[in-house]
Amino acid sequence: MNRLTKLMLFTVLTGLLAAGCSEPAVVEEAAPKLEKVYYLLDGADTPQYEEIPEPDQMHMEYSHYNDAGREVRITAEITNNPDYQVQFVLPDEAEKVFTEPEVSMATSNEETSTYEVRFEVKEEYFTAHPDVQVVYDTAWEQSKDDQKFIIWKTQTSVSSADMN
Repeated sequence: MNRLTKLMLFTVLTGLLAAGCSEPAVVEEAAPKLEKVYYLLDGADTPQYEEIPEPDQMHMEYSHYNDAGREVRITAEITNNPDYQVQFVLPDEAEKVFTEPEVSMATSNEETSTYEVRFEVKEEYFTAHPDVQVVYDTAWEQSKDDQKFIIWKTQTSVSSADMN
């Protein structure tokens, strides 16, 4: 056999041997599909600023969301208006997943007030529902008498995987 044929035969045999001795492909486990549960605020709570005169409209200057472990903390700086109150809102059904939110005023000056809200995720909910992702709305409202208007509304989620 000539030199080129020997080299080709060696290469083919080496390839066959390597193919027969190769390790099986790694099989990745698929993560369990999370069931999504939505807790949304009533659609009637959409902003209705056109009904509030411009000088009375309160605005979000700054907002920060932080979840550390099972605690959720939200900080919001909102413009002041002495005629209106500010409150933090979660959907009613969210009480199954979270503790009652505690709202406090951190700082205040002539133009704005900074509010902090804290609540915790109920671990027992996720123990009972191991493959769930809860998508929920939060909102800051300004209210006067029976009128409520959304200042800022956001949506976020927490899943059973976050609890591990």
